[in-house]
Amino acid sequence: MAEPKDMIVPMPRELRGDMLAKLEKLDARMSGLDAKMDALSGQQKNFSPALSADTLPCRLVTGEFEERIEALEQR
Repeated sequence: MAEPKDMIVPMPRELRGDMLAKLEKLDARMSGLDAKMDALSGQQKNFSPALSADTLPCRLVTGEFEERIEALEQR
């Protein structure tokens, strides 16, 4: 069996190699996630006008409802 003092120097080298391999895998995953996030943000931009188009009629209906309630309260 090797002496402990002889094992100290090779260990950081092995750890560095393992860490570099894991970082490369992480970078590959992150680049894939970036593409997915770009696609999702594009979908959100397309969805935003639909939401504002839906809220306008809702606001008009709510406004009419509030006016009717106010008229009933005044009576």
